[in-house]
Amino acid sequence: MRFKEAPSVAAWAVIRRHPVVLFDLDGTLVDTRKGILRTWAAALDTVGIHGTTDFDERILSLPAAQAARILADAGGQQMAEALLGAFVQHYDDWGWTLSPPFPGVADALQELASGGAHLHVVTNKRGVAARRVIGKQQWDHLFRSIDCSDDDTLTPRSKQESIRRVLARWHIRPAESVYVGDTEDDRVAALANGVTFIPAWWGDFHPSDALLAGGRPGMETMQEA
Repeated sequence: MRFKEAPSVAAWAVIRRHPVVLFDLDGTLVDTRKGILRTWAAALDTVGIHGTTDFDERILSLPAAQAARILADAGGQQMAEALLGAFVQHYDDWGWTLSPPFPGVADALQELASGGAHLHVVTNKRGVAARRVIGKQQWDHLFRSIDCSDDDTLTPRSKQESIRRVLARWHIRPAESVYVGDTEDDRVAALANGVTFIPAWWGDFHPSDALLAGGRPGMETMQEA
């Protein structure tokens, strides 16, 4: 496995040195941008909110409940709950199918797993949708666990709490693990748990200056050069 840019080669080397690799899902392993945006558009139409188009950067990486509150705006809690319900219905029906893997991801996962690394997904995505996306790609056997924000709880967990939960459940020492993600929330959550963070710089998300604060190299692509 080789990456196109020198920072990517360095990032891959960091990943390979860790026996446990945790991955974010949306924007890291699969490109869910189109599916999420189309689903929110359909949900807004379902509840009668029209004219809201400039919302992509605000909601792509947010838990659905938080995004619904933002999009409902002046509609209040009742409208936010209705919007969330419409989003869940549409996404579970068809939105999740619009989640193609980023180039090179399947081969990278297979190489890591074949090399003995223990792979886990830690995502803010709801469990139903996340497991459907992973199942469609036939990646189930590659991951030791898939931890979603709503697993075993009525109140969605933060990414920081989810990483802590996976470390504890699988008896993983932070020093032996690395987390690959695409957002500032991912970086903060990983570092708060003492886990090395590798930023994924592909897809429709772009790294902020804060992503470089940890001094770790990022990856431009997971596709072989």
